[in-house]
Amino acid sequence: MGAAVPLGSRFALGAAVGLHTGSQTLEFRRLFDTTSVGFLQPFREVRSIRYSGPMAQGGFRWDPIDEIRLG
Repeated sequence: MGAAVPLGSRFALGAAVGLHTGSQTLEFRRLFDTTSVGFLQPFREVRSIRYSGPMAQGGFRWDPIDEIRLG
């Protein structure tokens, strides 16, 4: 959730807060060439990672002259 407030015609401040969540699944596989190393079992491993945390950010917009906008 965020909001911005103009402070005059050339400047504004903004802020936002929220919750960052997500997950990632990683899979590792290894297959061996049986003609060069003999028989080896294929290898496979799967891991899941979940993450979350608070998020906050702030920003500004400044128009020093009509042709330039900084943020």
